Amino acid sequence: MALLIFLKQPNTAIAVEGDNKLVEKADLRKVFALKAQTLEGNTTFIATDNIAYVQEISKEKLLKQKASFDKKQQQQQRQGNKIITPNFTIPSGRTQ
Repeated sequence: MALLIFLKQPNTAIAVEGDNKLVEKADLRKVFALKAQTLEGNTTFIATDNIAYVQEISKEKLLKQKASFDKKQQQQQRQGNKIITPNFTIPSGRTQ
């Protein structure tokens, strides 16, 4: 299982290994920072007053979400470099 920890500032989410027991074990009202391990294996500290909410998600679903996000981002980058011409014609020979 994995956890998505959504932050208040900046408005982003961090994926870490673990389940809801990780959050329950560390009483967020008494602790200044939550120590967690990211999916890449790095250790990160997250300030508890900056946590908006925590969502438990399976690793498979998380990987699917990441793949679809990356695909959309690449698609937007490709479209951002193109100049789009209008797809309409102006009738000729009309008089007022």
